[in-house]
Amino acid sequence: MHLADNLLIDDGALNFSLDKSMSKKSCIISAKNLTIVWGDTPKYWTWHSDPNSRFSEVAELVTVCWLEIKGNIKTSMLSPNIDYAAYLVYKMQSKAYGFYSPAEVTLSTAEGKGETDKFYWESKERYDIVPRRFNQFMSPVSWTQLTTTKREIDCQAKLPKHRSDGWLEIKIGEFSTGRDDDEEVEMQVLDIKGGNWKGGLVVEGIEIRPSIA
Repeated sequence: MHLADNLLIDDGALNFSLDKSMSKKSCIISAKNLTIVWGDTPKYWTWHSDPNSRFSEVAELVTVCWLEIKGNIKTSMLSPNIDYAAYLVYKMQSKAYGFYSPAEVTLSTAEGKGETDKFYWESKERYDIVPRRFNQFMSPVSWTQLTTTKREIDCQAKLPKHRSDGWLEIKIGEFSTGRDDDEEVEMQVLDIKGGNWKGGLVVEGIEIRPSIA
């Protein structure tokens, strides 16, 4: 899309854009406006600027075994009678480790919880050889997991797409807005089932934009 009229609101935590040709709003919820479990604990997450980000700060994962990110938006903030899709916008540092099992994404509306989809944070080739990494928070069990050289690949799990702005994105789900409704949409990302410690993920936010048929 050719988006114009970028506007930061809510102390720079929300970025709105307008496609003038279609008069449809898009927005990106910054990492600061997301609920990140242990996001305010420096030994687990750090916050810093990134020259490629629209926002003053992004969230970088130091290490956790329970990775949970949630975002919310009211449909009244978007264009009415439009089909939308939500995407997690992120990137992986070269030092990233521990992202070997598929993670999960779910989108919920007033009508209920949508299907939970599995996804890989990176390409499947990344999971064929598990890098041997270590940090002070890893338990012996985690170390054993990291030294395993092969992983079973879930062929049903989605893969991320590379964006033109240098970030990666994974689709969380879709929803539709009504003419005059003000419903809440919740988006969730979970990486908890593997139980392994992980780090090196950088989160910019969640983008919500019109679906393209």
